[in-house]
Amino acid sequence: MQEFILLGLLAAAGWGVGDFLSARSSRKTNSKHTLFWLMVVAPSLWLAFALATGQLAVPSTNGFLLAFAVGACFYAGDFIFNLSSTKGKIAVASPLLALAGVFAIAFAVFLLGESPTFLQILFGVLAVSGGVLLSLKRFRLAEFESNARIMIPAAAMHGLALTLSKPLFLEVGVANAAFWQYAAASLVFLPLAI
Repeated sequence: MQEFILLGLLAAAGWGVGDFLSARSSRKTNSKHTLFWLMVVAPSLWLAFALATGQLAVPSTNGFLLAFAVGACFYAGDFIFNLSSTKGKIAVASPLLALAGVFAIAFAVFLLGESPTFLQILFGVLAVSGGVLLSLKRFRLAEFESNARIMIPAAAMHGLALTLSKPLFLEVGVANAAFWQYAAASLVFLPLAI
């Protein structure tokens, strides 16, 4: 159980750094430019990692479609986040994106038939709620509401992507799945980001 907590904390740190860098890039250039580079860099890094660890394999047709869906949901959520962070504060947008965890729990119940315990649901909601409440401390409610209208769909897209990642991971492994989800979605969406 402790291994999962450590991995969760590392994932949260990675998402936080990624959110910060993505928002900063979007402010300096624009959201489409940031998404373009995400679509080029992410699959390249995951391909190198999958090749280096010997995990690269071609998924089944269903696995490829699932990889595309996961990547498309992540890219859609990232693009919405980038738009939101150019219009408002990262300290408001990022905690709202953390609501993806709540959406992931709901999607896992409905799509994967998982049965989280009451405590798992409670602590997941409390953790996310704490982050959202901290973001409210110094900001006007109108600014929060404006970001929330934009960020709730982004959180839902990320929650769906996180949920759909599980069957993909089980089919082809984590590094391989990460490469294919970004590569499959990039093939379709890269021309839109140019």
